[in-house]
Amino acid sequence: MIFSFDLYEAQNEEEETMFEEVDEETQQDEAQNEEEEISHSIEEATYDASPTTKECMDIVKIFPGFEEGSSRYLEAYNVFQNETARENFMVAEAHETKMAFLKMLIERNKGISSVGEL
Repeated sequence: MIFSFDLYEAQNEEEETMFEEVDEETQQDEAQNEEEEISHSIEEATYDASPTTKECMDIVKIFPGFEEGSSRYLEAYNVFQNETARENFMVAEAHETKMAFLKMLIERNKGISSVGEL
């Protein structure tokens, strides 16, 4: 009887070792998958970092004087043809700050346009 108990115990230890190895492999696989997901998310965030003209204009048109079709709306639309302008516009968290920045860009564009007309 002692012999069969020892054999049973040895089999249990062997099975536990196998389960531990499987658990360790599973944990390694899960960690690798998580790293790949994070890497993919970072790549997507980097790729999609530039806001679209529509995203910017959706903010602009909620402000008085910038209703769709108005001259101020069209001036803003013109500014946002530039990717850098769109990116910088979206940096500020407060919409009021974004609009102050946009108005500065519009005025700057007017100055450049009037110099070109001379």
